[in-house]
Amino acid sequence: MFDVMYYLLLLQVSICFLVFFISMLSYVSTKLKLELIFSLLFLFLSVGSIFIVYSSILAPTYELRILAVKIGWTLQVLGFFIISFFLLEFTPIKLKQQIYLLIISALESVLLVSINYYNEVAVIYLEDYNRYFPVFTSITSPIAFMLLALTDGIFFIDVFKSSFIRGIKYLKNINKKALIQIYELFAAGIIILFSCVLSVPLSFFIPRVFATQLPYVFILIGTFLILISYFLSPIVPYLISVQPIELYVLTEAGIPIFNFRFMERARYDETLVGGALLALVQFGRETFGAQKTNYIDWGEIKVIFEYRGGLIFALLSMVYHKLISNVLKEFAEKFIKMFGADYEKYKNRIYEFRRANKIVQEMFPFLKSNEEGYQ
Repeated sequence: MFDVMYYLLLLQVSICFLVFFISMLSYVSTKLKLELIFSLLFLFLSVGSIFIVYSSILAPTYELRILAVKIGWTLQVLGFFIISFFLLEFTPIKLKQQIYLLIISALESVLLVSINYYNEVAVIYLEDYNRYFPVFTSITSPIAFMLLALTDGIFFIDVFKSSFIRGIKYLKNINKKALIQIYELFAAGIIILFSCVLSVPLSFFIPRVFATQLPYVFILIGTFLILISYFLSPIVPYLISVQPIELYVLTEAGIPIFNFRFMERARYDETLVGGALLALVQFGRETFGAQKTNYIDWGEIKVIFEYRGGLIFALLSMVYHKLISNVLKEFAEKFIKMFGADYEKYKNRIYEFRRANKIVQEMFPFLKSNEEGYQ
């Protein structure tokens, strides 16, 4: 049974490294901070697991086994801290988020001090399995570990609800593939975090060495779900989390020639919205001396601007991060390529711009195919 557990642990290391490699490649191309944090999480998990395997199978002396366990568990404990920073990228830092971070930091400190200063770890040998197994030697460390995983789990559910469930609620034209992807990520987070929570009380009812290895099995399952989700489309979760509201293309006079509504909300007069967006651009130019206004935080609504070929491209969303600016920039480039820089030739055939719906669907792959949005 324990040989099977170690084979699963080695498989978990391999999949974690694969997720790290893929997400790091994505970060190199997108420069998105979320991708960097995500890749570091799986780097810490995989390297930490390698040290655990080394301690159990390869280390020649007891001292090296203890050192390897300390390094491995330290890296994995720090992984929980990385999860916190990853979640903070999806939500504004307010009092509730500060409380989460304070509790997680305190529990991290207790665990790291217990492991590395008070040496509350040991490696025991079981003759029946011909293996060494790392265990905690006091009740403080496992309780702190359980509370740390529980706090991160509650934080994860809170952020998932505010960022993704809210997005799914308002973005009525999400396709089934994107929904499956989002729920896969939710299942992966729950499996990984709450298996760590359950491993502590389970250690009172099953052999302690088995309980300490059990989370690795569930981390394997969760990581595999994340890997599948990532291959479906790595940017979809981020795009849904920003909760886009509406996309506008305006002339320099503020006349809208194209718009795409992502959310099913009350319809606004397009000309009034175009005038308001143009006024924001001009206000920023005149007040701050800026030639181009790229981003405005308008209370609960964020407005991102891009300028191409004498046109103003504006995207309204509930949340902002760098990815959405990159997507808008690419949309603008494709729009100009489709219609050319001389948009005036379409002034009597403005319906021609509806062809840009295909570009929207390409740039926002969570949309249903052949969906024309809420116009």
